[in-house]
Amino acid sequence: LPLSIAAVIACLIFIDSTQNAYGFTTNQMKTIEPAISFLVFIGGPIGLCLLLAELTLGPNHHPQRPQLDLYETAYLAAGHARTVELSIAKLVHEGFLSLNLRHRTLSIAKVLPSDAHELEQQLLQTVVRTPTLKELRKVNLDATKALKRSLENEKLLMPGWAVFIGASFRIMCYISIIFLFAPISIILIVILGIFGISWELVPMRTRWGHRILKEIERAHDPFDVMQRFALFGYEKLSGGVLDDLRQALTAEDKEEAFSSCGCGC
Repeated sequence: LPLSIAAVIACLIFIDSTQNAYGFTTNQMKTIEPAISFLVFIGGPIGLCLLLAELTLGPNHHPQRPQLDLYETAYLAAGHARTVELSIAKLVHEGFLSLNLRHRTLSIAKVLPSDAHELEQQLLQTVVRTPTLKELRKVNLDATKALKRSLENEKLLMPGWAVFIGASFRIMCYISIIFLFAPISIILIVILGIFGISWELVPMRTRWGHRILKEIERAHDPFDVMQRFALFGYEKLSGGVLDDLRQALTAEDKEEAFSSCGCGC
């Protein structure tokens, strides 16, 4: 951030000193003025974006180190979808859910204990209405919203307004491409592109959240299949019925990718 601010200031000083330093004539200055103006035009938005990113990402440390459970770790690593998939995998692994690999559906195999995690209880109730794996992966559960709020309170995730701003800049950038052939829109594309690219580099996690996640990854138990899933995804599932679940999830994703490509490619 200090370097970006210094770069903008340097551009401004460069404009003021160029004529005296290099003895450029008035006509020569008029020739290079567009290039100089363009540098300042780009430097300003970049500095603003980096400043907003600096304020949003927060500090790299926190006085109290959080103790995350398995589902909080999954949400920190990859958000809502990973958390729901982990819950499915855990319930299948422990025998509470039964997987039909051929039809890719789930059914209740036995009653869940009353002290089970809230997410698992909500998921088991949802299976009755939505037994297909494809639809079950997309359900919105109150328990995952609670996980998100908890991680935000711990300063591990960016607040919702910050994520919204970043997404809005990118969307506006893409929409402006429609007006590519209008002269004024070229300027708009440059501005929004700078904002969009800058915010694209900002993750959902804060610096503190990214640091905590890396520490968990370094210290994780390589023999704990659920912890590996929470951190790295269903590709790490192995053994017995988990192999079937990995196969089903992989097939679902391949079909989804093929369907998207068929519509847009």
